[in-house]
Amino acid sequence: MRKTKRLLLWLSAALVLLTACASKTEAPAVMLAKAAPSENNAKSITKSSAVPKLYTNNKLSFSFTVPDSWETGNYTVVTADETIPGDGTKYTKADFLFQDDKNSPLLTILLVPDDWWKKTKGEALESKPVYLGEKGNIVYCFTLPKDCPYDVGTKADLYNSMVLPDSDVPNRFKILSADSSPAAISTVEGVLEEVMTQTVTLKTDDGRSLTFLKEGADAVNAGDGFQIGHRVKIYYKGALSGTDTKSVTITKIEQLN
Repeated sequence: MRKTKRLLLWLSAALVLLTACASKTEAPAVMLAKAAPSENNAKSITKSSAVPKLYTNNKLSFSFTVPDSWETGNYTVVTADETIPGDGTKYTKADFLFQDDKNSPLLTILLVPDDWWKKTKGEALESKPVYLGEKGNIVYCFTLPKDCPYDVGTKADLYNSMVLPDSDVPNRFKILSADSSPAAISTVEGVLEEVMTQTVTLKTDDGRSLTFLKEGADAVNAGDGFQIGHRVKIYYKGALSGTDTKSVTITKIEQLN
């Protein structure tokens, strides 16, 4: 009888210990579950933080994806018409100013005449711009600051953190749809590198390799066919952005020599 009572007491004590251990083991998991957001909330947070900020200028026909690190209060965009010193060429620029400081642009996008660009490649400007693309008779290019205009400190650190590398700007820049006028024709010249059944590739004076679909294009001065190494002029409709010719339709290929 005593053995039976002892056995029952031992079993009861063991059951109490097991229950206590189980509750202690589960407690952290319950706390973590309460602290963690639900799956739906987590998804919505991810989506909202991933939405890019887009600056669009319909008048100048371009858009620019603003970096996530550029908070709204730290930059403003100001456009102006300017004249190039010396030759009097007029152009338009859009300055992305740091904290409204007109002397401290983080980025400047310039719209210059294509004939001026072909002649100078931007050498006439104090800071030589980098080519972005072209539309109609306008070439888009950009400049970045060479150094920080502020003394060492918090403001200088913020400015430096917002300056973009050269290679990042073309990936964020986009020329908007082609001119509404279907008659708008642009041209680009270069040395013919390759002629295929459906495409032609030329090397421009600024070092770009451009490949165009030539279906439906008129051939001028081609004789027995276009010759590799000869200079050609491509006439096209649409917006040429960097080396991307997807939005371009060529109307004529002229062999120049």
